[in-house]
Amino acid sequence: MEKLYQIGQIAKLLKVSTRTIRFYEEKGIISPAMVNAETGYRFYDENQVLKLKKILFLKDLDFSLAEIEEYLNHDKERQKQIIDDKYRIVITELDALKKIAQKNLYDLSFLENKFYYGNDVHSKNIEKVVGVWKLQGMYKNIKDAKAQKNALDHFTPYKFLAFDDKGNSPWFYHCTDKKIIFNTFYLPVSEIYQIYDNKLFLSIANPSDHNFVFIENNNKEKHILVFEKYSDNYDDYNLFISKDTIPSKFVIDKNVVGVYKKIGTTSSLNDKMLKSLQSEIIIFYSDGTLEKYSDKEHITINWTSGIVFDKDKMRTYKYYLKDGRLFIENKTNIYKFVGTGNGYIVYNKLTF
Repeated sequence: MEKLYQIGQIAKLLKVSTRTIRFYEEKGIISPAMVNAETGYRFYDENQVLKLKKILFLKDLDFSLAEIEEYLNHDKERQKQIIDDKYRIVITELDALKKIAQKNLYDLSFLENKFYYGNDVHSKNIEKVVGVWKLQGMYKNIKDAKAQKNALDHFTPYKFLAFDDKGNSPWFYHCTDKKIIFNTFYLPVSEIYQIYDNKLFLSIANPSDHNFVFIENNNKEKHILVFEKYSDNYDDYNLFISKDTIPSKFVIDKNVVGVYKKIGTTSSLNDKMLKSLQSEIIIFYSDGTLEKYSDKEHITINWTSGIVFDKDKMRTYKYYLKDGRLFIENKTNIYKFVGTGNGYIVYNKLTF
C-alpha cells in the first residue's frame, strides 16, 4: 500500500507551515489523495509531496502563482520554455542592477522606473516643468538651441514630454530637480534640463545610452532637445495625443486613440496569454498614424478602424478591442511591426 502523509507530517518534512499547504490546496494547485470522511483529515501521497517540493522550489525562484500553475500543467517542452523565459528576465534585471551600481545610481526611483512605468517618485522643484511640452528642435549645443539656429536633422523618439505635479510622465520617464530620468527600456538614463524663455532645454549627454537615438542615428555626440510649452495642464496630454484634425480618408475609432504597453502574446482571442519579455509601446494618433517604440526600433505606420497597415509595403493587420485590451494580429514572415509567430500581440491601454 502506498504511503500516505498527513498535512502536519508534510509541513514538518518540507519545513513549511500547514497554512502554506492549505493555501496551495485552496488555489487548486494540489489536492489530497484521500480525505477521511469521519475526521476530515487530509492525506497526501508521494506524488503530491513531490509536486509540493516543485512548487516551493519555484516560489523560492520568485515565480508567481500563475507561472507555477502554468509550469505544473504543461509538458517538458513547455516547462523548458518557461524556465528559459524566466532566466532571460533574471539576466535582464541583473544587467540593469549592475549598470546602476557601476554608475552609482542608487536612488530607488531608478529601480522603480526600470521595472514599472508610471510609478510615483519623490520629486522636488518641478513646478515650472508641470504640463505638456512639444518638441521644437534638436541642436548641437546650448548656444544654437537658445538662438534656434543650425537645427540638427536627427531622429529622436521624444516628440513631447508631459509631467504631472509629482514629476511622473507617460510611460517611460519622470522628472526630478534639474533632471529628467528616461527609461530606454533597459537602462535608466538621467539627463540635465533647464528652462529658459518658456522653453525646456534638455541635454542628451550620452546618446549611446538611449537605445532609440543610438540605433537610429549612431549619433554619439552630445546634443540639445528644445521643447515649447503646449499646455500648463498635465491633463491636456490626452488632447495632445488625440489631436483635432482627422483626414477624411481615415475612419478613426476614438476609443482606440491613446498609448498602449505590450503585455504578452496569445495564439487566439480566447487562449491564455503568455507574458511579454520585451518592452514595447505603441501610440495611436487620431490623424491615422501609429508609432511603435521598442528597445530595438522606432517606426511609424498607419491605422484606420479595425486595421493597422503599412502603405509602402501594402500589408495590413487586423486589431480587436476585447475586455479592455488591444489585440493586433501577429503573423509569420511579414512586416517586423508584429514580429514572428501566429496569433496576436496583446496590449494594455495606459491612462494618465
